[in-house]
Amino acid sequence: MIYRKLGRTGLEVSIIGLGTEYLNRKPRDTVVSVVREAIDKGVSYFDVVFAFPEYRDNMAAAFRVTSVLSTKASKCTECGICMKRCPFDVNVIEKMKQAMLKI
Repeated sequence: MIYRKLGRTGLEVSIIGLGTEYLNRKPRDTVVSVVREAIDKGVSYFDVVFAFPEYRDNMAAAFRVTSVLSTKASKCTECGICMKRCPFDVNVIEKMKQAMLKI
């Protein structure tokens, strides 16, 4: 696998990343298998979704090495409908911190 610096962060990440939203609502063994296979192949950059509690739990079970996780931020992660106007008025940065702690 080839690795490059991620912007100005100084982090070295794989040039191939894995988007994982399609793993939402998949069985835990499938999620773990897919993520671990990617890690075994050298992938170190993963795009994750924090809006769904079961998805977060499955992702937490899958990661066994240090990886770089990225996500999108919106007004909330409570209802899973983050692309629409949401009734929840929450602090995005605090929500992201809380979600990261769960993984």
